[in-house]
Amino acid sequence: MNDLRATLKWIIVAAAGVGTLLIGAGPLAAMGKLNDWGDVMAAFCGLALVVAGIGWIIWQASDALMPQLSTLARFDDPELADLRALVATDPRAFFGPYPSLAVLRAKLAFHDTVAGNAALMLAKESDDGRAKVVQQVLDSARANAEQARRLERRMLTIVHSWIVRNQVRKARRHAFVAMIVVVMGAVLFLTSVNDNKPDKQEKNSKAAARSAVIR
Repeated sequence: MNDLRATLKWIIVAAAGVGTLLIGAGPLAAMGKLNDWGDVMAAFCGLALVVAGIGWIIWQASDALMPQLSTLARFDDPELADLRALVATDPRAFFGPYPSLAVLRAKLAFHDTVAGNAALMLAKESDDGRAKVVQQVLDSARANAEQARRLERRMLTIVHSWIVRNQVRKARRHAFVAMIVVVMGAVLFLTSVNDNKPDKQEKNSKAAARSAVIR
């Protein structure tokens, strides 16, 4: 799960770096020298697309980085359908001796109840023989409850990891589309700025013409 979050952080850094690379200080400075309103509007729209694209990438990635609250109730969420399909192929690998998550949780509650009742009976029992029997029941119930609780915690970790995984995948899809928008904006911006730069050959021709007139 830490690797998934590291991937999201890398996406944020990469998006900011690409934006800085495409639109550096030079093109931004050249924007102030534009004298054609068409070029100004095109440059502004291109810059807005770049900023919006990078902002969208950062928004999606940082949203996935926010701490998530997961419960086993989310196991039935539509977005976890692929996890449920995987669990269905081998339930024992996830639930141990229990056939399903519902049975696992029901058995955990049952063993906790038995352990609680046995503890109360043991506290009131005065006969040593019966006390040993109750103690065995208590130890067995506690062991079964602890096993079920470990399986429940493991399943909760799997559910949480799956939710984070889905969010990372969603963030990557959004990042891909947003990067296309960033590139389009950068092309529009740079084209508008570069169109405003006079061609050197044209400059030389005008200078030569002025020299000829003076002579």
